[in-house]
Amino acid sequence: KVLQGQHVLSMLPMATQLAPEAVVTEPYLLAYLDRLGQVDLQPLIKRIVDREFDVVITLTEATSWRGVPYMPPRLRPAIEEAYQPFCVFEVSWLIQLPRQSPSAGFAERLRGIGCTPAIPDVNYHTW
Repeated sequence: KVLQGQHVLSMLPMATQLAPEAVVTEPYLLAYLDRLGQVDLQPLIKRIVDREFDVVITLTEATSWRGVPYMPPRLRPAIEEAYQPFCVFEVSWLIQLPRQSPSAGFAERLRGIGCTPAIPDVNYHTW
């Protein structure tokens, strides 16, 4: 319910299913296709840099399988530029809000579900 009414970019399939719209359903497949040069990430990167999303959800730690990262590495700089870590949910979900003018009401709802504040100066972006 917390994600209801929010424009969400999630790199976690479980969180994607909770979001009103599925932007990325298989982040690993997207990373693999990017590695093969089979997908153009520029439209998604532009949406990220333009802060089109109210929230971005990623993993707190780098994850890969058979040498392929869980999410496309080329998305990382765009996410870091436009979003900042806000809190951690369920130990491994990094919730990131826009660097400029995040929704105060949404931030309160995140706190209400037990999302623990992100620790300043911790490099969550190891993915």
